[in-house]
Amino acid sequence: MTTEMRLYRVTVIGSNAERQHGKVVNEVTVKVGTKWLTDDRGRRYYRTPSEDANRNPYFQLNTMYCMDYRLYQTEQAAKDYLRQAELRKTLRRAMSNFDFNVPLPVLEKVMDTLKESGCLE
Repeated sequence: MTTEMRLYRVTVIGSNAERQHGKVVNEVTVKVGTKWLTDDRGRRYYRTPSEDANRNPYFQLNTMYCMDYRLYQTEQAAKDYLRQAELRKTLRRAMSNFDFNVPLPVLEKVMDTLKESGCLE
């Protein structure tokens, strides 16, 4: 007997699904089998969760070619994933811009924050 649960499917940043459908979070019914979680479109996800940078567990799509979707247990966790990706992209663009010129106190605050989070050694 398979059980069902409600999870939140989110498009992975940079995937074909994101390019075609945008940054989307959908509540879906997932069937829990002995080996896989299967969403309402027949996509299979690993039953063992992974952990994202925000320490939120998610279920990864099982495919050889692309990772278009993730399943999160809460809608907020899915939105946190999208927000983090958006902020990382904005920061990369700002840093790669040649005229990136901010005051020293702001740069020191950014460096301190990065050191505290363990991003820098």
